[in-house]
Amino acid sequence: MEILRALADSWDVDWGQAYNRGEYAAVEEEFDLETPEPRCGRDAYLSARRAELVPEDLPGKPARIRTSHDGLLIDLTGGGTERPDIEAILDVNRSLRATGALARLPESYDRATSGRRGSTGVR
Repeated sequence: MEILRALADSWDVDWGQAYNRGEYAAVEEEFDLETPEPRCGRDAYLSARRAELVPEDLPGKPARIRTSHDGLLIDLTGGGTERPDIEAILDVNRSLRATGALARLPESYDRATSGRRGSTGVR
């Protein structure tokens, strides 16, 4: 979580997440996602634009931490003391997807070939 927060505070990315392989695979499979598509792991960062779409009643009541760029960190780990189960992670993803907070951004022509998508993931 602290690494994700440091990245979010120093580099205003669109979204980012912290996860393990099992969590990543479960979210990818449940929502039929491609690798660069936004998702929420055990921790997630959402830019200010995405943060505006986060509902107040997220499942499990995860911690919400504002960042220096008015983004939002969502912490499902209880400050690093817990390991959320896969279903809790999927529930939060469902909620964020329903509001558009994890909608895929349209790719411009030049971004489609560059391989850079403005996100970060921390394992």
